[in-house]
Amino acid sequence: MARNFDGKNTDSSLRMFFNRANYNLNSFSDLSINTEHITDFSLGELRLYGRISHNQSLVVPQKSAITKFKGFDQSLRPLRAINFVSDAADAMSRQLIKQTLTSGKVKKNNSDTVSLALEKGYTDPFVNYETYVSQINEIFINKLYSSKRIIKINDFNSFFDNVAPFILSFAANSPYSFSAYHKSVQQDPMSCGLCVQFSPIDLSLDQTKEDTFLSDPNYPLIVEMARQYGFLIDKNAPNRLYADLASPIMLRYASAYGINSTEDVFRTSFRTINISNYELVFERIINMYKMLSKRKEDLPFKTKSQLLEESRTSNRPRFLRFYLLLRRNEEQYNQISERDFNIKLQQAKTNLDLNSFLSTFEREIKSLTANPYGLSALARKNGR
Repeated sequence: MARNFDGKNTDSSLRMFFNRANYNLNSFSDLSINTEHITDFSLGELRLYGRISHNQSLVVPQKSAITKFKGFDQSLRPLRAINFVSDAADAMSRQLIKQTLTSGKVKKNNSDTVSLALEKGYTDPFVNYETYVSQINEIFINKLYSSKRIIKINDFNSFFDNVAPFILSFAANSPYSFSAYHKSVQQDPMSCGLCVQFSPIDLSLDQTKEDTFLSDPNYPLIVEMARQYGFLIDKNAPNRLYADLASPIMLRYASAYGINSTEDVFRTSFRTINISNYELVFERIINMYKMLSKRKEDLPFKTKSQLLEESRTSNRPRFLRFYLLLRRNEEQYNQISERDFNIKLQQAKTNLDLNSFLSTFEREIKSLTANPYGLSALARKNGR
């Protein structure tokens, strides 16, 4: 019998707290099987699973490690994941089909869960970022019009002066740099390459999770098979499976690719992000200016290369100040005083090696704001 879970994203804060607490406490309580691999990936440390490595570096999957799923109908859209995750999902799917055809375990009720119809795999984190920034740029342009700031804009410099306050004020919740975006809730969790997701549902509604999955008589079989094949199940997205990088079973699939430990996974299947946030941020602001120029035709035209060169030379002091403020706001790096911030800004202005200075600044932010993300939390949970 289906239970009542009323939680939804449109609830008031207090109502959402109690409804989500009810879901977290009771959603999997009726299952009479091992549920130790049911994991709450919304917790602070675990929400970055697969996006922060074992040594707390920001990472993305190596393109060469991403492979298509083999055992599924991909006539509409190819689905992908990191190679050993794809192999484990294929093996699990084959076993599920075998159970469906030859055993009496699967109940015939037209269940969506039984077919393990994969709806989604890996999504490119940089494509996701471009889509996100395009959308947020449109919002900022609309704010320029609604706030009447648009009448003050007659070139790129006046555009920057008027749009920068909007970007900074939204930075904590709507990040603008790739590094902050990749660690935010705006990034698709599938971008880590360690997930498979089946049977599309509205994850904002707890009752839909209950009706579609948790009350399905075949769902316990999915839960048990996920454990047997080295997957974790996301408690808040019961249709999403994560490869458990601490699982000996999952590491056996990884061993086919020369991977024998969690550390090996990140050495061979992921790469550390060494891109310059500074360059990416200003390229996206320039893109916003180009978007605006299509609506405000009197703006003078400059190429992206011309504007980027100005960001490194004549406009460097004001752009640097904006960038350091942006990263401070995004990371909520509040430990730094205004005096120390101004000292760092002066250092940035006079430092001939800008990339070296920015790398040092990012490392300092990381050391003061980072928590032991993802894998360490999972290891503690599993007693490993």
